Amino acid sequence: MKTLKNCFFVLCTFLHLSAFAQVPNSNFNSLNSDGTIANWGNVYIFQAWLDTNGVMHGDSIVYDGPLYAPTTDAYSGSHALELHNAWNYTSNTGIVGAVASDEDSVFSSWGILNLVPTNATAFNPFAPINFGFHYKYFPANGDTAYSLLTLYDSLGISTGECEILLSDSTQTYTEIYAPVVYTSTAPAAYYSLRFSNFYTASPGYKQPSLGTHLLIDQIGFNLVTSIEQQSAIAQNAIQLVPNPAGNQLRIKLASNEVVRARVLSLLGRELIPLQNSNILDLENLNAGIYLLEVSTNETKQVLRFVKE
Repeated sequence: MKTLKNCFFVLCTFLHLSAFAQVPNSNFNSLNSDGTIANWGNVYIFQAWLDTNGVMHGDSIVYDGPLYAPTTDAYSGSHALELHNAWNYTSNTGIVGAVASDEDSVFSSWGILNLVPTNATAFNPFAPINFGFHYKYFPANGDTAYSLLTLYDSLGISTGECEILLSDSTQTYTEIYAPVVYTSTAPAAYYSLRFSNFYTASPGYKQPSLGTHLLIDQIGFNLVTSIEQQSAIAQNAIQLVPNPAGNQLRIKLASNEVVRARVLSLLGRELIPLQNSNILDLENLNAGIYLLEVSTNETKQVLRFVKE
């Protein structure tokens, strides 16, 4: 994906972060009558065949849990989503637990991603700055899980994307989020959202492992909710000085207000914990690109900066 032009990126640094919103059944608490999670699912088709005697045969598959299902081990509320892998001994391949978001309560897209309408208007745009969720992860054999959010315009052409990879074992619920990278300024009319219990950059190089499982809860977007809010935030824009930074970064506001700030990696992992200071010590950070989450009495903003 191409990097967003500088003029549009500058605008994004001023956007207001509202509460997570817009994802149907984002906390997984709503269940269908058969116990499945409303608005989430996938369809798995396994090979079966008839022998010369007309007897049906199927692959030998071992599970250590449902490929996807609700669990009461939730970050908040009554349920969360849990994904497991399976192993096909007939073909000697792994089967990935994965789900996608759906506008309808019962998922029926037959293995393809559904496009969920954003219901955006000119005065209430759908322009997420970042995407995130709470999770627990128990990888086996070095597995990596991922989530992929893709935005589309009214013609179904991709306009932005956010991918989050999970690799470290996390036995308590942890919050993670990452910025949405835009390739177009066209309004987002739809989005697709997928969680998978396995990721590899080289298909076929590695198989998903039996024993890996992932729990997800409280997902959503940080949104711009109105043009008026964008204007209000722009009047109190945050400046990072210098940027690129050396061993120290100063956060400047027109009001001289003391802020609360923390430094995150591009995958949303906390590197410098939250502190009440307008000056951050970056001496222990390696050179690279980082996220800075800045909170004031009125807003929360996420900005990028470079450590030289």
